[in-house]
Amino acid sequence: MFGILGWAASAAHGPGIFIQPPSSNHGSALSWSAVFGLQSFVGAQASGCLGQSDWTRYARTPKAALFGQLIAAPICICVTAICGTLITSAAATIYGKYLWNPFELLLTIQHESLSPGARAGTFFAGLGFLASQLALRIVLNCVSSGIDLAALCPEWMNIRRGSHRLSLIAIAICTWNYVTKPTTFITVLSGWRVFLSPMTGIICVAYRYNTGLNFRRFAAWVMGLWPLLPGFARAVQGVSAGNGWDHLYDIGYFYGFFVAVLVYWALHVAFPSERQTGGSPFVFSDRAMMLKPEGSRENSHGVDACSV
Repeated sequence: MFGILGWAASAAHGPGIFIQPPSSNHGSALSWSAVFGLQSFVGAQASGCLGQSDWTRYARTPKAALFGQLIAAPICICVTAICGTLITSAAATIYGKYLWNPFELLLTIQHESLSPGARAGTFFAGLGFLASQLALRIVLNCVSSGIDLAALCPEWMNIRRGSHRLSLIAIAICTWNYVTKPTTFITVLSGWRVFLSPMTGIICVAYRYNTGLNFRRFAAWVMGLWPLLPGFARAVQGVSAGNGWDHLYDIGYFYGFFVAVLVYWALHVAFPSERQTGGSPFVFSDRAMMLKPEGSRENSHGVDACSV
């Protein structure tokens, strides 16, 4: 990424056309665009926020994940976004078109620059992106989905098998079609926030359930989701015209988050549940004998020490 940024800034003799011209919007249009851009940026990281417990659960102490969450992740996210914007801006100055996709940019460099150095540079850049995508998909998709499937069907599934199932599903839904049209890809990617923002709000309030089900969570999620669906559908279809549904979608992440927080909190007040105390009466009594070593004895209270 830094190599491409250095090349782009050098070839364009600066940061490119994005930095020079003033804003084309004014007044309320500029305000709505700014809010939409802010919540789109936040919403794009929602899946990472929700899925981080797949890895923080293995932390040795409760504070072990704070450095990554408070410092490393925000810095990496912001630096990547800035570099992507500057590269796209410089590439537009060089080639006269917006190349937001790194792979399309590398292909354009190959077609326009026939020098051996340029082709070698695109090869190593593509190799770096390949390694990055493989690592990212394994970490964020394969392992996390494998953990979920193993939890749902532990008798038939483990993490490896769950990862294999997801890989087959990913091929079946033809995800590469998302990159054939930039506007559709960006809209769908940013639109995930309408589904994830209510989930994030619910987790921020509490994480409790009874007998494996919490109807309050479903109700809060639906209330934070359904008003955003019309605007999301209009954005995907490309017919947004700035009406009420469209503006509600423009603030979709913030709306879904706070509505889910309020509804979930209100439902817990109206229908309170027993608070978790840190202890659990659920005991694997039928598994305890399997772990009992030979010759073990019960203690003075009549409880096997190994089982405790």
